[in-house]
Amino acid sequence: MTQGSYAPGQARQFANEAQQAAQDAQGVRRALAEAGASKDDLAALEQVLNSLKSLGSPNAYNDPAATQELAARAMDKLQTVEFNLRKKVEKSNQLFLNGSDQVPPAFRGNVEEYYRSLAKKGGDTPATPPAVIKPLVIKK
Repeated sequence: MTQGSYAPGQARQFANEAQQAAQDAQGVRRALAEAGASKDDLAALEQVLNSLKSLGSPNAYNDPAATQELAARAMDKLQTVEFNLRKKVEKSNQLFLNGSDQVPPAFRGNVEEYYRSLAKKGGDTPATPPAVIKPLVIKK
C-alpha cells in the first residue's frame, strides 16, 4: 500500500457504496424526468451520476486527494439540486395555514359538519368524518 492510498478492502467498500448511490440517483433522475423537472436540474443530476460512477471503480481510490475532490464536487452538485427542488416545491405549494384552527375555505363546511356530528354523539366516541370531501388540487 502506497502512502496516502486506501486499503484494497476499503476501496472496494467505498466503490460499492458509490455504485449503490449511483443507482439511487439514477432512480431519482428518472422520477424527476417523469415529473417534468427542468433541464438544468436533470443536467446537474447527470453530473452527480457521472461522479458517482467514477467513484464506483476501486481504481478511483488510488489517489485520495483526487477521490476527495470528486466526492466533494458530487456532494456540492447534489446539494444544489436538492436546494433548487426544495425551493420549487415550497413555491408551488400555495396552501399555507397560519394556525392549527384555520381551515381552507373549501373545507370549512365539511369540518363544521364533522364537529356538529361529534357534538351530537356527546364527544365520547369518534364520529365518522364527512363522506364527501373534495380532494385538494395544488396547481403548478
